[in-house]
Amino acid sequence: MSNTGNYIKNENLREVASADITTSYVALGAPLQHRAYIVTVFNNTNGDVYFTKDPLRDTKRQPAQSGRINDYKSDDSVDGKDEQYYVKWAGTAPGSPEGDFWIEVEYV
Repeated sequence: MSNTGNYIKNENLREVASADITTSYVALGAPLQHRAYIVTVFNNTNGDVYFTKDPLRDTKRQPAQSGRINDYKSDDSVDGKDEQYYVKWAGTAPGSPEGDFWIEVEYV
């Protein structure tokens, strides 16, 4: 992999409180403003969620109280500008939802 000399910049956080997550997909903030190279996902809720860019398909499941780093740059790929992320409970919502779900987006 070549070093392009670019430096990482951050978009605004995109987050949803657990009380706003449902069993149908809800938009996770605004669409991307830039091509995203690294998307870090944090599920700080007490329930498992699905996280996707396609609200017609469950593509990624994120366990409760966990995080994940999607490092697209290492494979020379990106999530495109104007992509929209969505989140919903995987199965039924916890009896008393707590916490929040958020992503951090880095771009060059």
